[in-house]
Amino acid sequence: MLNRLRTLAVSRGHNTTGLAPSASAARTLERESGIAAETLQRFLARHEGIIEGRGTAKGLRNLRASFSKTVLVVDESSLASSEQMRGL
Repeated sequence: MLNRLRTLAVSRGHNTTGLAPSASAARTLERESGIAAETLQRFLARHEGIIEGRGTAKGLRNLRASFSKTVLVVDESSLASSEQMRGL
């Protein structure tokens, strides 16, 4: 199903990014769906300044623009904490 989602998203000009609770789960997601994946925590850490409101307005605009045509796939989202989901 996720492979089909990726195919449809790409055909409509969107990117896909997978987020998973562990590195092992991210590798499995990537291998089985073809969606480039990383851990949810790594994704959030990379954007921590924006999430916590320390970034600039320009930085926030640039981040939003970079993800405007991206479908985020959160694997095993029930394992994510409330704080992680709020950050996402």
